Amino acid sequence: SWVVSEAALVSVTPAHLEEVAENMRPEDVAECAAMQGMEPLAVLLHSVRHSEVSYAMVVQAGTLAVLGLGPSREPRVGVAWLLSTRLVDSHPKSFVRASRVGFDLFLGRYATLVNLVDARYAKALRWAQWLGFEIGSGVPCGVAGLEFCLAVLRR
Repeated sequence: SWVVSEAALVSVTPAHLEEVAENMRPEDVAECAAMQGMEPLAVLLHSVRHSEVSYAMVVQAGTLAVLGLGPSREPRVGVAWLLSTRLVDSHPKSFVRASRVGFDLFLGRYATLVNLVDARYAKALRWAQWLGFEIGSGVPCGVAGLEFCLAVLRR
């Protein structure tokens, strides 16, 4: 595990997944529904199951997010993901600092990280840009056919 300011990245447990599912930001819930048509806990379980590595981002007050990294069809390209709770709004500095550490760890495994971000989710797009992701134009995808933006981060 890694400690960053007052946040820590720790191994994910079923309790973390349940806590994040129950307290997920509404925008993350909407993104899960638009992309996969699944409830938050199902998306979290699926994401962790298909990841090489995953972490819970925790502070004393609870779990801020669960994040992970899985392979893509392209060599040296990993699919990085993060789903957050409402607790992020009261711990923004801890969240962004721990995000940086987590995504730097992911870049140690893959030269390029990618994922799709709901084009309606302005906070997530700003956060991804802050981390250094290049954000593409929105294209319709997912089960709902809504616009998602390709986010790409290179080492």
